[in-house]
Amino acid sequence: MFQQLEKMEESKELRRVKLTLRHLNAEPCAAIGATEEGASTAMAIGGSASNEGDDPYAIEQEFVDLDGIEGIPLVGSDADLSEDYVAGLNMMAQRCDPNTKLGYVDTVESGHILMVTKPKSVQRVLTTSVQHFLGGLRPPSAAFFGKKVLFILEGKEWLDLRNVLKKAFQKHNVKMMMDDMAIAAEGFSSILENYCKKAEDVDFMRAVAVFHLQAIGRVAFDYDLGCISTFEEGEHPINQSFEYLLEELPRRAYAPDWETQNDFESDTLDNREMAEMSWQVRDVIRTVIRKRLEDIDAGAKPRADLLQKMIEVYTEDYPEAAGNVEMLTAELGDNLVEIMFAGYNTAVPTTCHAFFFLAHFPEMAQRVKDEVDSVLQGRHPTAEDIKNLKFCERVFMETLRLCPPASLIARQTTRDLELDGIHVPRATRVWLPACAIHRDGDSWDDPMSFNPDRFLNKVTRGSFIPFSDGPRNCAGRNFAMYEGITAIATLYQKYDVIVAGDMDWKTIFTGFGLRPFDFNTARVCMRLNVIPRTDL
Repeated sequence: MFQQLEKMEESKELRRVKLTLRHLNAEPCAAIGATEEGASTAMAIGGSASNEGDDPYAIEQEFVDLDGIEGIPLVGSDADLSEDYVAGLNMMAQRCDPNTKLGYVDTVESGHILMVTKPKSVQRVLTTSVQHFLGGLRPPSAAFFGKKVLFILEGKEWLDLRNVLKKAFQKHNVKMMMDDMAIAAEGFSSILENYCKKAEDVDFMRAVAVFHLQAIGRVAFDYDLGCISTFEEGEHPINQSFEYLLEELPRRAYAPDWETQNDFESDTLDNREMAEMSWQVRDVIRTVIRKRLEDIDAGAKPRADLLQKMIEVYTEDYPEAAGNVEMLTAELGDNLVEIMFAGYNTAVPTTCHAFFFLAHFPEMAQRVKDEVDSVLQGRHPTAEDIKNLKFCERVFMETLRLCPPASLIARQTTRDLELDGIHVPRATRVWLPACAIHRDGDSWDDPMSFNPDRFLNKVTRGSFIPFSDGPRNCAGRNFAMYEGITAIATLYQKYDVIVAGDMDWKTIFTGFGLRPFDFNTARVCMRLNVIPRTDL
């Protein structure tokens, strides 16, 4: 039976399966973001290239020596992460100076990396520095997504694109988001009903993934991607491409030989497969863009969604692209693919873990059902309803605390900083281990327990960073929160969930984020049984 989360890290048996991967030197793509507080975006860009022609990644090549600085002890090396990534991060966080809560990690590829775990210092880094350092993750990311996606861009290019994306997911668009989400929720409910009738366990990772793709397709593109209607036929092309990426990208990023890690141009089997999977998901985007242009040609007024905003911004600068499917796909497709992937890799596993926790804590599930019955009275959540599903929201937040999909956020400082009285020079590479920060007993009472009501109290800024913070927070936070709450409310209107009898749950860090893993079947999944509610 599930007990408080001391055993959450990967087991020795799981490590023997050799599914753990080398450590990640970057923040995973995320679908969720916080309010823009603290230093201005312009200040946070700071040391990024400011003159035309400058290399925006030049700062990433700089190395800062942290050896011998009082208050910053050596806490480990990248070798400590080779077997169990999350456990290694937690171990190094515990070795940080007890007063400054700083330490440094000695790595082969990236030199000395400053580990920061004190909330005030975490906030300071995130609100003053937006520079990523991606290390070995950059070449395969660029090969799959393209070189001009939000995850990779820096400086003004990043800021301009960020402003376009942010507007599409702001709270004033909540009605449109929730109307579209309700349509996707109906499809999600039909999947659950089918498996409930068959009395078969459901792979919630796959079911929630298609719900996410259906929802983001409608919200961002006003398009039915067909993921739910084809659920019984096998993996949708987008699922297939993204699952491939989640396995292949970290393998390539941290391969021991230079060619595997950096050569994405040669005609090899690996490169052909990468190109095929990248093309496969772009072909879906091409269809989406073609449908939008056909609707406009037919006289339809386009909805002011993300796709339309991106088309308008691009064609304003490049009028010749107006009405050109291939040109728009080539220029906009990269970021539209990344937008779908961002939530696929973060909100989906978080929602699955929320169902897992509720299955193990029936008293919490009962509170969810009571709230859902009272607020919704049988309907899918609306824009007005979502703000009244407070306990569902706290369940999702507590799940993010215990299972942050981005176990690590990485930055490179763009100006000199003072952290707890210690001078931190510009270009210092910084790790912010969310997995340790979220379970720090100095910030959280009984940190290993599942207690959604802890979010009734004010949370210290810097102690809870699943959405990052500051200017480079995650643009789709509102969308992800609404999606998770909608999934929880939709299920518990009619059903209960129990963990499949032979499901042996672990968590595994796949290089891009934390995902549920079933040791018995040796695969990433979350196998749950859906049963009718007995209290209706």
